[in-house]
Amino acid sequence: REAAKAKEQPAAAAAAPKVKQEPAQPIVYASKEAAKEAFKALLTDFDIPAEASWDNAMRLIIHDPRYSALKALGEKKSAFNEYCTARRAAEREEARRRQIAAKEGFMALLEGAAELEPGDSFDRASRLLNHDGRWKEVESEALRRELFKDHMEALKRRRVEAEKRKQEGAVASFKELLQRSALKPSSSWRKVAAKLQDEEAYEALDRLTRLEVFQAHIRQLEEEERQAKEREKEALRRKERKNRDAFRVLLTRHRDEGSITVHSRWKAYVPLVEEVAEYQAVKKNASGSRPKELFEDIILELEEEWEKARPLLKDALRAAGWSATADSSYEGYLEALAGQQQKQQQLQDGDAADGGEGVKEAAA
Repeated sequence: REAAKAKEQPAAAAAAPKVKQEPAQPIVYASKEAAKEAFKALLTDFDIPAEASWDNAMRLIIHDPRYSALKALGEKKSAFNEYCTARRAAEREEARRRQIAAKEGFMALLEGAAELEPGDSFDRASRLLNHDGRWKEVESEALRRELFKDHMEALKRRRVEAEKRKQEGAVASFKELLQRSALKPSSSWRKVAAKLQDEEAYEALDRLTRLEVFQAHIRQLEEEERQAKEREKEALRRKERKNRDAFRVLLTRHRDEGSITVHSRWKAYVPLVEEVAEYQAVKKNASGSRPKELFEDIILELEEEWEKARPLLKDALRAAGWSATADSSYEGYLEALAGQQQKQQQLQDGDAADGGEGVKEAAA
């Protein structure tokens, strides 16, 4: 009975009406560009390599409805070529990024390896670090060696610069210690060293460097002392020059007032000014002209003026009819000069009046 049923089932299946398969409806795209993008998406979904040929790619994608997105074979091949070009560019960029990431990971691995010291070999670094995946990310042995060399050179530079900064800091600290110690240009290194030997800034430097810094500090103190003395000397020179100028003004005033004449002498003049501030100030000067020399300069000027005026005075006295005798007095001498000067002024005034009248007549 079971066997009869098994025979009946195939017969029933054969007798059942067949369902007609409807053909797949073609996909309609809004534009040619959209159709091209759908075709490229088809290639992407099938992960077609950039090096694939058109024939091999077509065999993989021909049954997908999107294959018909572009009707013409030339359009399909053109889109395929664009896809391959873009994929090659993307693969190159991805490879570049992977290489950069691998280099950065490798360099980070070296940076973090505290065991490495300047001068270590590549082989030692390989033994220490090749278990780390970042070591193997850089596939080229030559590139690993090159990157290792770059790292070691940079590590050496950093160590040298760090040591230099450390030394500069230690020198600066020792300089500050010397400045706080209120040293003098005459201070000796032996005594200074004995005083500072327990200081941290002292111990941070070697013996030769300490001595060099000390000597430089002493030279600076000597220069500062020299400059201070020079400033003091210049201030003193200015002060003494002002004292001399003030005393010259006093001498000039006394000359104009008649207290000093061509016949005056220092011994007779000095009692007049010995209590005056201008005289006392210039008397204390350590350099430059002394008060007597300044006085004699004024007398010399008066003598020069007298020599120039002497012929004129003789002519004036001769015109006034005055001549010196045993009975002549200084007052008579002055009166004769004054009288002659008055006559001369009257003549000048008369000439001026006559000239004025002539000008008026000429104008009329």
